[in-house]
Amino acid sequence: MNDGCSEFDMTHALAANLRAGDFDATTFTDDALKTDTLVLTAVALPVLLWTENLFAEQAVFLGLERAVVNSFWLLDFAVRPRTD
Repeated sequence: MNDGCSEFDMTHALAANLRAGDFDATTFTDDALKTDTLVLTAVALPVLLWTENLFAEQAVFLGLERAVVNSFWLLDFAVRPRTD
């Protein structure tokens, strides 16, 4: 196996960069319940009740289902392996 330059290209099972760079910002905020109109996804809401089945495998429908696309930049697309 080689790292992306031969016929036996293998995907990495773990992240290549293990440093803490992309952490959830709501964990480290001063007031997690305070919302910002431009950053509505960084709101942490308290969970008052728990699930009936703790190990439930099905997700709960919380809103409209749609694709969320922030923007497409050149480096955001996946790069395929080169041919030999």
